[in-house]
Amino acid sequence: MSNPGPLDPHPPLAERVVTERLTIRRWDIDDAPALHDAVTRNVEHLRPWMPWIKFEPLTIDERASLIKDWNRSWSEGNDIVYGVFLDTTVIGGTGLHRRIGVGGLEIGYWLDQDHCGQGFATELTAGLTTAAFAEPGIERVEIHHDRANVRSAGIPERLGYVRMREEAREIDTPGEEGLTVVWQMLPGAWADR
Repeated sequence: MSNPGPLDPHPPLAERVVTERLTIRRWDIDDAPALHDAVTRNVEHLRPWMPWIKFEPLTIDERASLIKDWNRSWSEGNDIVYGVFLDTTVIGGTGLHRRIGVGGLEIGYWLDQDHCGQGFATELTAGLTTAAFAEPGIERVEIHHDRANVRSAGIPERLGYVRMREEAREIDTPGEEGLTVVWQMLPGAWADR
């Protein structure tokens, strides 16, 4: 099978990843109230780092509409936006994003403030890294975060990602300093760790 070219459609990414403690799965319309509750109780916790928080508050119906859009995009072979579940409780969100070019996927993540510092972000990132490299044509996985977000930096560092560079960009959120740190993992390095 050949790697998809820049204009070729991609197959949909894995819709579920299970780790030791977590289920990471594509959001379902029925999850809209739980997603709403998780985001609402974490608005101030997320405000320093998540550009999308500026659109809050959203209604449950608006969240359901977002989930429909995310799932349509996923079915067309684009990004996938996942919920992170501890048993049946939403403790965050994550995704695999195709925005870094052919052969690459970027992992993004956020966690409920009451679940930080317990290894969940590292666990979900490890699970998504493994899932990403199981996809046809994926040659690199990246994590991008603002340099000021020191807590986020610990995740790729713990997992053995290589810090590649810093890129200047516009500040989108109040916690940022405008320098994005780019971390990268290659399949051979992931398999050898």
